[in-house]
Amino acid sequence: MKDFSIIKGVCVNELVRSIGVLLWVGIFLLGSSFQALAQEVTLNDLLKRVEAVEKKNADLQQENASLKAEIQDIKNNQLQAQGSQAVVTAKTAPVTALVPAPFPYPAAGVNPITSKLKLNVSGFIRVENVYSTSSAASAGTTQISNVVSYVAPHGTIGKAQKNDTISAQNSTFNLNITGPDIPGGGKTSGMVQVNFNNPVGVSSSETYQPRLRLAYASIDYDKWGVTAGQNWDFFAPLKADTINFSLMWRSGDFGFYHPEVYLTNDWGSILGGKVKTQVGIIDSNNIYQDNSGAPVAGAYVSYTTKIAGKDTIIGAGGIYGTSSTSTLNAAGNNNNDIYAGTVNAQVKLTHWLSLKGQGFMGGNLANFMAGPYNTSIPGITNPVNPQFSKPLQSMGGFAEFTIQPLNKLQINLGAGLDDTINRDSVIASTADLAVMWSTNKSYFANVKYYLTKDLTLGMEYQYLRTSYLDGVIGTDNRLNTCLTYNF
Repeated sequence: MKDFSIIKGVCVNELVRSIGVLLWVGIFLLGSSFQALAQEVTLNDLLKRVEAVEKKNADLQQENASLKAEIQDIKNNQLQAQGSQAVVTAKTAPVTALVPAPFPYPAAGVNPITSKLKLNVSGFIRVENVYSTSSAASAGTTQISNVVSYVAPHGTIGKAQKNDTISAQNSTFNLNITGPDIPGGGKTSGMVQVNFNNPVGVSSSETYQPRLRLAYASIDYDKWGVTAGQNWDFFAPLKADTINFSLMWRSGDFGFYHPEVYLTNDWGSILGGKVKTQVGIIDSNNIYQDNSGAPVAGAYVSYTTKIAGKDTIIGAGGIYGTSSTSTLNAAGNNNNDIYAGTVNAQVKLTHWLSLKGQGFMGGNLANFMAGPYNTSIPGITNPVNPQFSKPLQSMGGFAEFTIQPLNKLQINLGAGLDDTINRDSVIASTADLAVMWSTNKSYFANVKYYLTKDLTLGMEYQYLRTSYLDGVIGTDNRLNTCLTYNF
């Protein structure tokens, strides 16, 4: 029994040990199973996280691309804003406009062009219809009837000859340039302007070639500046706001555009107003002036102030030069002075009514749009006494009211006169008397309505009366309707 007990005890102990081993093995296997399960859950979670990160990365890339596009748009807008500030206007005189911008020149849009400089293209496309009751500017010339400034003698072209033309010849393109700054705070700029007011007859039809109007460069500091190139005459800056593209030239609107170089000085406040001066030299494009061996000298001064509480600009200027002709006979050269004095004023009477005017007097001014054309030295065609020829002396001016009751509506009323004051003493041939006028008068009234900021409709009535030295009179009633698209 004792042995049995011993055996029994041993068996029990072995059984207990086996059960313990089995329990440890089971615990180990169960732990291994839970560890494997835990590892499987962790891998799935990681895969999901990787997918989420990849999706978030794709979203970030898309958002980054969108931000880059927005930044580029901001840069483009800044370039356009800089370009709009780079628009250069013609620097014709040190005056400040008191009336709306002369038609058809409202503010233009900005179209940057690739260049090492800042460029801006502006201008307008203009289609117009002109009905005229009388003759064109000269006998047998119909292609320039859209820009008439005087009336040909009825004896050369016929009183009853009427014209009706449709043309886009006055469409104009501007290239405005802003150059780099220069030491001392100087700014550089320039402008090139071209239109198609250069008609040439081809068989029975007409064609219009490009014509250079303006081409100049400027250097400007706070108090002074220099401008060089072909530009509006700085000594007579005011222009009539006509739809007729010839303005009121040869009927009181004195001054044109020429190759010139001039210095502008801002003298600041003097006697309660601002004073500016301009001095320079001019090529009148008159072959007789070129033959003299010297340019024309010019000067202008403007005074900006208030009179009776109204904004007022008063200006005065003048030119002086010489013309010279030579002949094949023993008479020798014939020298005549080129000279003129001019005064002008602009007054803003109310917020909707403005007045401006300009007057002049001088001699030998055909190339400055005063006096009969091509008669700057009348009498030189007479071979008998060419040395006795004299320059034609002229005086005149124009005045204009501008009414703007609405922002989109502008009305202009004006009149002008060009008078040859020494016509009784001029020695001229019969042929000269037939083309030299004693007076040339013009009256106009127009309405300009801005359909949109870029599209303008205009209508103008103008009456011209030209009285020639031989007693013949030419008159013309003109109706000009136009549609202008500004860009």
